[in-house]
Parts: sequence; C-alpha cells; structure tokens
Amino acid sequence: MSIREYNAKHGTYIEENADYEEYFKAAYEKGRMRAGIDEFITDKIYAIDEMGWKEKAKELYQKGKRKAMELKEKAKKAAKKAKEAAQAGAKAAKEAMKKKNLTPDSLDDALGEEIPVEREYEDHGDLQEIENIVSSNAKDGTDLKIDMKHLIQFKITGMPLRDTLLKGRPRYLQAIKDYLNGDEGAEVKMSYRTKNKTMKIKDLKPDRSSLKQLLKSKPDGLRVVNCL
Repeated sequence: MSIREYNAKHGTYIEENADYEEYFKAAYEKGRMRAGIDEFITDKIYAIDEMGWKEKAKELYQKGKRKAMELKEKAKKAAKKAKEAAQAGAKAAKEAMKKKNLTPDSLDDALGEEIPVEREYEDHGDLQEIENIVSSNAKDGTDLKIDMKHLIQFKITGMPLRDTLLKGRPRYLQAIKDYLNGDEGAEVKMSYRTKNKTMKIKDLKPDRSSLKQLLKSKPDGLRVVNCL
C-alpha cells in the first residue's frame, strides 16, 4: 500500500515520499522472506518519521546492487561451464558413434545413463530471476551457493516462476522415487511459494522420463523437470 493509498483509506495526511516507499517495500520483503509467510516479522522497519531509515535504505540499495553483480557473474560462469560440458558431451557422443558405427537415432540406447542431463543454463531466460528469488531467501552466500547447486525447477507453463522451484533435499528426491514407483500421494514442499507450499507430485504433471533423468543426475546447478 502506498502512502497515498494509506492516506485515502485512513484519512491521514502523511507526506508522500517515493524514497521511503521504496525503502519500506525492500525492508518488508526482506523481513517477510526471513520470517516466512505465517510468522511475525521481527526485523526493524523504520517509520517515515524515525531517524535512520535513509541510512538503512542506502544500505539495502548497496547490498542489493552487490548481490545482483555477484549473481550476474555466477550466471556467466554457470553458462560457460554448461557450454563446456555440452561440447564435451557432443564430442564423446561422436566418438561413440564412430566406434560402434551407430546412427544418431540409436545413440541414446548405446550410451544409456552416460548421456548428460539437460540443464538449460545458457538458453534459460529465467536463470537470473531464479537466482534473485533464491538469493532473497538465503541467509548468506554459503546458503545461496548450496541452494543453487541443488535447485530443481518444474517447468510448468503459466505458473509463477517462484512457485515452480524446489530445493533438492533428500526427502523430496525420495518422494519423487516413490511417485515413480506408483505412490500417487507422494508430496513435495515447493520451497519459494508464499502459500499452499505442499503439493502432490502428480498435480505438477511431470514428464516421467524427465524425472528419471533428474534422479540419475548429480546436483551441480539448476536442473529442469519438464511437465506436461
């Protein structure tokens, strides 16, 4: 709610201040992320007539700017790493075809589990936004690195991006295994949804072959599960 909207609703005459509104929004979102959707915000949020909010606004801005630069650099490194892995995989595939005199259509069967799992780094247009979502919820840089390493996205058309993300915890990977083994009630807790986080895997309508590839892969950055 903006200051103008607050004044209109409560009959007050607080002077409008765009800088304060920007500070309040950033401080509130940070506090809400830290506390969770169902808990009280314990972070200090300054009122417009309190001393200190301008300094805090500057601090939040500088911190956000530094984090954005760090995420941008990490995205570049991830893209480079993925490209190198793809090139190495393509080279290995060509060598396998030469050795076994295979056609491209039969290559998948020949290589089996050694085929690299698709990670979609370089062409994944949402990677920067995903890293921003994870970063805003991470306690520190170490947590951010761990969360990004294990992150899974259920690629669902039309669903808000933050609602598609899952931290690849062992219990959720086990739930995916249970689902593939026939457990229709297997559930996961989508890590960044603001409400109704727990979902049945079947309701995400994942492609079974994509889930199997996920379970064969090692956590090394964003892994994508295609959904029907």
